Amino acid sequence: MKAVLVFLLVVVAAIASVPFIPLSAAIEAAHLEKFGFEASDIQGNLLSGQIYDAHFGKVALGDITSSLSFADLSKGRVKLQVQGTDEVSKLSGAFSYGLGGLALEKFNMGVPAMIGAPPLGGLTINITDLDVRFPGGVCTDGTGTARAWIAGAAPGLGIPNTISGPVVCRDGYLVLDLMSDSGREREVITVLDYDRYRVRMTVQQTLPQITRALEAKGFVPSAEGYVLETERSL
Repeated sequence: MKAVLVFLLVVVAAIASVPFIPLSAAIEAAHLEKFGFEASDIQGNLLSGQIYDAHFGKVALGDITSSLSFADLSKGRVKLQVQGTDEVSKLSGAFSYGLGGLALEKFNMGVPAMIGAPPLGGLTINITDLDVRFPGGVCTDGTGTARAWIAGAAPGLGIPNTISGPVVCRDGYLVLDLMSDSGREREVITVLDYDRYRVRMTVQQTLPQITRALEAKGFVPSAEGYVLETERSL
């Protein structure tokens, strides 16, 4: 009985000490740098912390405030609620880490200045309500939504200004599966790494003048429509 009591006291003491782990040590243990996370300074602990001048790759997040959620400690996971100050990325949601690896929960972030498939200009993408796990760095159980605003959408080619769709995990990668309201245009963005992604755009067209213009821009006819695929970096 005494041994059991001592064991329980040790467990309680370990759990009670979790909130006071330095935030910088927790971020290092979660290996967020593998996902392109950087910051100029990290202050505080898991209970309440501040991250200054944070970035995911080239995406600015501003200064981030974080606070510990106690709901998942009993499950062997540390969950941090975060809120960023950058007016473009508007980061919010939660990071969690522990048994099962890294996860994002109810995660929201804007990603500006992504380069789309030619002849498109930049893409500004808003990801909302993303829940995803990365056990061993592999994307699993991804659910969320995304909307992309396309700069220089070339209306003469039949390409719309906005497309939207679900965010899912496919073949171990995070994938944004976007489609226009008409369903005739589709863009699939596969996140290969924190700073590298693949874009595959499909346009269904039958008008000869538009199909000739698409081919001139590098689109290739296929059973799905006119397809252009390219790999890009942030």
